[in-house]
Amino acid sequence: LVSSNPEKYYSERKNIFFKRYGEKYELHQRMSAKSIEMFKEIKNILERNKTNYKIVLSPVYDQIKFSRQDKKILKTIFGAHLYDFTGANFITNDIINWYETSHYRPNIADTILNIIYTRPNTVLWR
Repeated sequence: LVSSNPEKYYSERKNIFFKRYGEKYELHQRMSAKSIEMFKEIKNILERNKTNYKIVLSPVYDQIKFSRQDKKILKTIFGAHLYDFTGANFITNDIINWYETSHYRPNIADTILNIIYTRPNTVLWR
């Protein structure tokens, strides 16, 4: 229904797609010492196996930007492998990119993969 009649799809779900008031930052650090150690171990496994990997902070409809503290930790661990699509951007701004507030449509996944594999040094995603 979303592809064939987007107007109807979104009008029937207008209670799901709440009004947003611009980008907000997650203010609390969520990463514990244990989770940091787990991420370091994940990185070690990936690099030991010579894996070509990307870490994606996924966009969400509510436009909340990933915590600065947590992103700094992940950036320290994963460096240039980290891509941040959180907050207000061309993906989160357009309602048509969403099935509901947690799941974006497949074309958005394709767009994210295209960006991180063909334009890996784009500043917006760092």
